[in-house]
Order: sequence, then C-alpha cells, then structure tokens
Amino acid sequence: MPSYSSAVKVALELFKDLAEDMEDVPISLNDITSALTGLSNTMVAIREQAITVDYLELSEKGYGYASSRSNSWQNMYVGFVRFKDTFIKDYSAVGQRSADTKDMVTLEVYVSRGREYVDILRNLVAEQFTPDYGVKVNVNMVNGSEGLIMIRYVAGTAPDLAIAIGSGIPFEFSVRGALMPLDEFNKSYTLDNGTQVLSYQDLLAQSYYEEEIIPYKYQGHYYGLPETQNWAALFYRTDILEELDVEPPDTWEDVYNLVPVLTKDGYSFYFPYGVGNYSPFLYQRGGEFYDADGLKSALNTEAAYEAFVEYANLYLQYNFIYAADFYMRFKNGEMPLGIGDMGFYCKLRYSAPELNGKWAILPVPGHTVMNDEGEIVVDRSNGGAGTCSIIISSTKHPEEAWQFLQWWGSDAVQAEYGREVEATFGVASRWNPANKNAVETLPYTQEELDVIFSQWEWLKESPNTLGGYYTSRYLITALNQTVLQGKNARVALEDAIKEINKEMKRKQKEYKITDGQSVLQANY
Repeated sequence: MPSYSSAVKVALELFKDLAEDMEDVPISLNDITSALTGLSNTMVAIREQAITVDYLELSEKGYGYASSRSNSWQNMYVGFVRFKDTFIKDYSAVGQRSADTKDMVTLEVYVSRGREYVDILRNLVAEQFTPDYGVKVNVNMVNGSEGLIMIRYVAGTAPDLAIAIGSGIPFEFSVRGALMPLDEFNKSYTLDNGTQVLSYQDLLAQSYYEEEIIPYKYQGHYYGLPETQNWAALFYRTDILEELDVEPPDTWEDVYNLVPVLTKDGYSFYFPYGVGNYSPFLYQRGGEFYDADGLKSALNTEAAYEAFVEYANLYLQYNFIYAADFYMRFKNGEMPLGIGDMGFYCKLRYSAPELNGKWAILPVPGHTVMNDEGEIVVDRSNGGAGTCSIIISSTKHPEEAWQFLQWWGSDAVQAEYGREVEATFGVASRWNPANKNAVETLPYTQEELDVIFSQWEWLKESPNTLGGYYTSRYLITALNQTVLQGKNARVALEDAIKEINKEMKRKQKEYKITDGQSVLQANY
C-alpha cells in the first residue's frame, strides 16, 4: 500500500470506534478534524501520484502469467546502471530538445521549480522561442538557485538569467552589482523575421500593474520582471450565511458588527496572524513602511500606530483565533468566513468537492475613504508579491537575455504555460501569472475574475531597502508582545522602530549611502 494509506487506516479505525459509542463524538472533535485533514491530504496525494505501466497482458481465463517481479540480480544491475548514469547524464537537462543550433547564441537559464514545470518551459522554448528569436536556451533545473547565483557570480560562472526568483532577491543582488537594470531595455523593435521585441516599459504598460515592480526598485532602477502574483479574497460559506440571514461583510466595520452574530452561534471569522497581514491596515490608512528614500522606517506615524492597534485588537477585543487550520474549519463550518489566497482557492476546488456551490469569494474588506476625486470608496489595499525574473550583470548576451525575458512574460506564453501546467497537474497547481492578460485565459468563472481584478486594482506593494529585514523581525516581536504578553501597543511599536532604524543606518553605512543620498531614488 502507498505510504499515504496510513491516513485512511487512522480515519477508518477512529470512525469504527465512534460508531460503537456515539457518546465519544463530542470529546473526539480534534481527532475527527485531524482525520479529515489526513483524508483531504490523501485525496490530493492520490491524484498527484503518477501511474506507470510497464506492459499489459490480456488473456483467457486460466492463462499462466510469467513473473512480473524482477529478481535480486536484475535489481542490482538496474541500481548499478542508475548509479553510473549519475556521473554521466546531466539530469538538469532532461527533456531538452536537440536542434541544429550550433551557430546560435546560447543562454543559460536557472529555474528553481520541479522537473515537470521545467519540461513544459523547455518545450515552449524549443517550439516557439528558439525558432522565432534565433537564440538557443539551456534551461537548467537548479533547486535553491537563489543561493547559488551569487556564489557563481563571484566565481564568474553565473547563468545569463534566472526565473522563479523570490521578490526580495533582486534588491539584495542589485545592491551588490550582480543584476542588470531591466528598465534600461527601453526600446521596442522588430527582428528581421517580423518578431516583435517589447521594451520593459511597454511590456509593463501592456500586461502588468505598475505596483508589481515596486519591490524590485533600487536607486531609481528596476531589476526584476514580475512572474507570478498572489491574490487575496474573502471566502465565505453561502449556505451558512443564508442560514444566519446575514450578508458577507464589505468593510471592516461590517466585520466588527458581524462578529457578535457569529460568536452567538458558535462560529468565528478567520484572519491570518503575522506581519504580512498588518500591511493591509497600514496601506488602507495611507501609511508606508519606509520613507520615500528608503532611509528610515515610516512606522512612527499616527496612521501606522492606528493600523497596528486595529490589527492587534482583532485578537484582543474580537477574539480572532490567531492559530487555526482555516481549510478544515471552513469545510466543517466552524469558520464560515475568512481571508484566504489563491492557494486556499485551489485547495477548495481540488479536494473539497462536497462544498461545490456552497461557497463564494468577494474582495477583502477595507476601510471607507475619500479618493482624490472626492468620491467615497472602500480602500482594499493589499499586497501579493510572488516570484520574478532577473538578468545577471555578467551575461555576455544582455539583448538576447532581455528577448527571452520579454517573451517569457508575454501574454501568449504565460497563458499557454498556465494551460499546460493545469492540464498536467490539475487545478491544485493552477498557474498564478503576474501578467494580468494571461489571468483572463485561466479557467476561473467570470464572477471569480471580477473579484480577482477588483482586488488587484488595490494592489499595494512595499519596496525593499537596506536593513529592511529587521522590519518583519521586530514587527512580529511587537505584535507578539502586544497580543500575547499584554504590553502597551505604542511602547511595543516604538521599541521596534528604534531597532529597525538602527539596523537600516548600519547597512547604509556598510554600503556607503551617505547623507543626502537615497536607497530607492536615483542619486545624481
């Protein structure tokens, strides 16, 4: 039996015992939840488990089948051959197609994704990019490529470019001179064969939100092209809300009014606990994490303090649960409302078929504000940074590297890659492109697309800066001190700001950012 069958055995034994004595059900709710979680994970594992058939025999009844199992000598031989191949074969290039490309420019690309994802990309490169652009691409599957790139850059053996890079990496690499600024590719042109090459600015204007590139900024230049983008939404059980005769909330004021109704009937609202979920409250009040130059923390404003207090009060005053399995509690109805992301959506679609037609999504709750035109709107500002693509500054083929990146980030390629990924892995692995035009081609319903784009209209990202890693570290400390230890919120936040500014100043000195200079803006 497969290893994941243990979850089925555990659930079977539990439900047999409960069937014999139903009075044990109330005291076994945690065990039931754990068993259901195990069964849901097993459903996912079963669907992802590959089925391999060596051969198939059809015969009449009574036919004597030959042994289908290999003997010990055969097993030893196969093991020896596989061991020998590890010294000969380049497994990072498995699936790469050969072609008459010996006279072409060759690009080395690092991708930190699974083999099947990389094979899909290689096929697209062989079918579309190389014939259209006349550039050969070696797509290398390199797990943990983010840690290897800088080492190989120093050693002079870095790739030309990399994709599937975390949103914080471009800033860290750019301050060390390891990346090319992509905004310097500022001219669109057409190749001799009619293939169009878009500039960085034209590609962004056509297919991306302006806010998506904020994390990749350093001293006036942008060093990353968005690749994937997450989205958040309010998930709610339509059947339970209908039973309670309440409407899903539109603003945080609606949430606060709804909480007593939920609590009275034994339900609760879910909002993830962590630094990343403080940012919506900060953005919706007009606050920022850093000043315009990225030199100091901007959390010393009244807006930042009010946002911090409001977020902490979710757990102090409204008794939100700060550690919960939202997926299982949403399934069993304990948490009929909550904030989830694309991963949560895919999980529901994939492994909760019993809830089909019983849940829906809406944009996340926000705060009522007056916009620049004097209109009253609900500010739903929220982040969602995913992965990006970069070009290493040591590349000998910068123009060809940009041709590959703008091809990879184009509407058609991102849409086709998304279709191929979902056809291979199913909805549980739905591609989440940062390209907004490609998202429209994915198999969402129109209502779901309306929610996604409505939320993305309020997309708000924070820049990275020198010493910025202290922001998340000390904000979570301040939050824990306030929520879990009862410390005064203002004192906890001010203590965090002092430590953040101290580290930012130290890193600015290390990288020789002097007074009058900027980390984020261009220094002339």
